[in-house]
Amino acid sequence: PSNICSFISQNSTHLIFNVSHFTSYSSNRTFPASVNESSNLTTNITVNTTAFIINASNITFDCLGFTIFYNGNGSDNESAISAAFRENITVQNCILVDTNSSGQNTLGINFTNVTTGFILNNTIGTNGTSSAIPVKIDNSTFVAVRNSVLSSLGTAGGNIALQFSNSRNSSVVLSNLSATDTSNNAGVSISGSSFIN
Repeated sequence: PSNICSFISQNSTHLIFNVSHFTSYSSNRTFPASVNESSNLTTNITVNTTAFIINASNITFDCLGFTIFYNGNGSDNESAISAAFRENITVQNCILVDTNSSGQNTLGINFTNVTTGFILNNTIGTNGTSSAIPVKIDNSTFVAVRNSVLSSLGTAGGNIALQFSNSRNSSVVLSNLSATDTSNNAGVSISGSSFIN
């Protein structure tokens, strides 16, 4: 219970807790990890799946310049960081690297039905067969992507650096976007009833 043991932070080798008294404690941290409060990354992290799922509103997830190496298994539909049906979400100062060239629909940051979001100062590289997308914004409003480097590298078609689908009142400022594959690549894709500044 949180009145005797509360999570403070984690890195690749240590979990740090605040405890009210000594006893036998144990933990088994698995991924994807849930983010339920604003958090800072304190070290590089390597995972074989999706890394983090933001499960609350009013969250700032700050990598502080550390790297998340994700999707080591090369599976389909994996993300470094995702948020769905949330408000006021910020992801900043992250380096996100998809480490496996297998798999399709691999995403760096995936915002679905997010109202008011900020993707700031990130460097994201996706790697897969098709639909490797560093930032995907779907059915969201008021999302800003700023000062980011987004690179999509794929071996088949449909790799896009930044995708807006049915998203409104969003913006892209001072970002470098690139996509490479065999066909149908794009720096930015805007589809559905999207309105982007």
